[in-house]
Amino acid sequence: MEVKSIINSLNKLLLGYKTDLQSYSDEQFNYKQSDDVWSLGQMYEHLVVSANYFFLKNIKYCIEQRNGQIGGEKNANGENVFKYNSFPPIKVKVPGGGPDPIAQNKANYEELFEKIIQQLETQAAVIEADNGEYKTMHPIFGWHNAQEWLASFEMHHRHHLRQKADLERYLTENSIV
Repeated sequence: MEVKSIINSLNKLLLGYKTDLQSYSDEQFNYKQSDDVWSLGQMYEHLVVSANYFFLKNIKYCIEQRNGQIGGEKNANGENVFKYNSFPPIKVKVPGGGPDPIAQNKANYEELFEKIIQQLETQAAVIEADNGEYKTMHPIFGWHNAQEWLASFEMHHRHHLRQKADLERYLTENSIV
């Protein structure tokens, strides 16, 4: 998939998440089905944090050629994800993922998603021009270059649509208004 196509798809996803914020009450946004299930707010926090401090950060590292290396391969998990252009339809726990996210005020996410969209737009040409030789390590999928990090970013945010649908279903099932 070309950089422009990935960015278009990612922008569509990010705008969808941003638009959907308006349809949740504060109670719905913070509702937890159980202790081991995130709220919508926690999921949104995860999406923003992973975008800024994982995906965009590693794209920048690849472009600046730091904190990585020339070359490196994806592992079997990474090869499969790229072969199918999708994360597997399972719940994933990142090794050393840390504590559960703490949601911010719902209104903050509109601005945060807009900033991510703007960053993508300003970096598109640089990502597209990158020769792909310099890579940083993805903890689950192996070595990625800037374009692969961008593709993983899109797949990750698409993967969370399943979680979002589950969380919205819990709201309906429990009559959370």
